[in-house]
Amino acid sequence: MVIQTSQINEIIIQEQITAHYQPIFSLHNGEIIGYEALSRGPINTPYHSPIALIETAEAEGCMWELEYTLSELMDEVIKGIK
Repeated sequence: MVIQTSQINEIIIQEQITAHYQPIFSLHNGEIIGYEALSRGPINTPYHSPIALIETAEAEGCMWELEYTLSELMDEVIKGIK
């Protein structure tokens, strides 16, 4: 499968990245002590795989844009928790 070099940028610009968060619990008291994040691109694309998403962003030099997008998603989650 040939992946267009601009496809990952388009996915980031169009906000087609989703993040799924899973709580991390303390084994001592059962309290939530953090969250594990799994980021995915659109379904039915190579970027639905987190590995492909990250590797392609690194290869295309747009890892900063991906990290920024993911931090924005995390900010939304944090606002929803408070």
